[in-house]
Amino acid sequence: MASRILVPWALPESGREVLKKSKLRVTYLHGPAGELPTLAELIEAVKEADVVLPRGTQPVPREVLVANPALRGVANHGVGYDSVDVVSATELGIPVTNTLTS
Repeated sequence: MASRILVPWALPESGREVLKKSKLRVTYLHGPAGELPTLAELIEAVKEADVVLPRGTQPVPREVLVANPALRGVANHGVGYDSVDVVSATELGIPVTNTLTS
């Protein structure tokens, strides 16, 4: 089964192209003008993901992390990971990384 990636923001086309070439199942979650999802929408969507790829400034609180006991990682898009609850992620055994697309 292919990994399920949740991208809860309007990832630029260059990043979408990279994901299209992979064998991953990708779900994009954002409003028609690129609005970030609400916390409730993010919590619901993460239940069907293996990895979440949030925008660098997008909060990923404990509520998101505990919503899916099978969550395998958070790959923050941007420099740093200040918006991710790293303490909770560590406690839950969920790796947190950061990444950039060109």
